[in-house]
Amino acid sequence: MRELIQRTGLSSLACVAAKLEEKSQERCEALRKLANERPLSSDEEKQLKERRYFSKTALWDLVHGIRKRPPGEAQLKALYELAYGDDGTEEGWNELNGRRRALANQSTRSGSVADENHQLPTICPACGGTRPERGARAMAKPAEIRSAIASAVVPVPHQRGDRHNDKRTDLVWPPAASLIEYFAAGNLEHANGLIRHVGTQADPAETADAIGTCRDLHLSEASDTIISYAGGRPEQRASGSREAMQIAHALLGQSRVDDATALLAHAIASSESTAMS
Repeated sequence: MRELIQRTGLSSLACVAAKLEEKSQERCEALRKLANERPLSSDEEKQLKERRYFSKTALWDLVHGIRKRPPGEAQLKALYELAYGDDGTEEGWNELNGRRRALANQSTRSGSVADENHQLPTICPACGGTRPERGARAMAKPAEIRSAIASAVVPVPHQRGDRHNDKRTDLVWPPAASLIEYFAAGNLEHANGLIRHVGTQADPAETADAIGTCRDLHLSEASDTIISYAGGRPEQRASGSREAMQIAHALLGQSRVDDATALLAHAIASSESTAMS
C-alpha cells in the first residue's frame, strides 16, 4: 500500500483520497449514462450503488498497519490504476490482486476463530470504516437484534395497564431503534448514514450515548464504527480534538473505559495523519 501511494506522486494522503473520490465520481457518472443506453450488469449496479472509495483515515490505517484486513478488489484496483496509469499491466494487477485475495482468505480464517472468542473484525462490512481491535460480541443476526431490544422492555403488571407510560424503558439513544430496523431490513445505506452522522456531527454527549446504547444492544460493529468516525473529528474541523475529548469524558462517566480508550487512540492517529499531510 505504501508503495502504491508513493507511486501516485501526490503530496499527501488527503490528495490521494480526493483523487480517488474524483475517479469514483467519474465512474458513477459514466455508469449513469450507460444505464440510459442499456441495462447495467449486476456488478455495474453494485458499483453505482456502493460507490466506495478510500478516505484519508482509511489510507492512513492501511499504510500504518492499523487496518488489518485487505481492501476490497474495486478499491485496490482504483488505487492501482491511479498509481500506474497507462504503465499498469494486467499481469501486474493480477499479481497484486492475488496477494490481496490470499490476505483476505487468511483474514477470513482468522475471523472465524475470532468469532468463536467474540472478537470483532477490524473493518465494518456496512461502510468500510475501521474499528479498534477489542474483545466484544460480534454483530447479532436480525432476529437476535430484535430480541435484544425487546428484552429491555419488561411486562407491565395488570393493575398498571397494558403498556409502559413512563420513560424508564426508553433507549438512552432513541435512534438505535431505527438503526435496528435498518439492519434487520438489510438497509445498510441508511444504517451507515445514521452511524456516520452520530459519529461525526452529533453533540459529544449524544455520540457517547449512541456508542453505549449500541454496545448494550450488542450492536458492537456499530459502536466501533461510531468510535472510528468520532476519532476522526480532529481532521474534519478545528473543534474536533476538543469534541473527541468531550466524547471520551462522557464515556468515562458511563464507566466505558475501553470505548473511551479506543476513541482517544483513533483521535491521536487522526491528529498525526493531519499533521503529516
